[in-house]
Amino acid sequence: MLKIINNIDLKDLEKFGFSSYKINRNQTNYYRCFSYGTKLIIINNINREILIDKWYEDDTRIHKYPKCHYKDKTDYADCLYDLIQAGIVTKE
Repeated sequence: MLKIINNIDLKDLEKFGFSSYKINRNQTNYYRCFSYGTKLIIINNINREILIDKWYEDDTRIHKYPKCHYKDKTDYADCLYDLIQAGIVTKE
């Protein structure tokens, strides 16, 4: 299982193209949509686990109109590689 290191501020994920979506008062999801391969990476601020899932048009875990860059041909594996190289992600 991949997790974000505890001493990293989750606002740093915005440098890697992630957007935040407030679920409720305590929970915020950070997500990034990948139109190439229709994948989605979601990171929850409570347990800091990385979830890679298929991207659905009516997904309630992200914005109603998601902030996705359709011209960006980046693959989700490349984004994970960048997070690992930056020292943000650890395997548990």
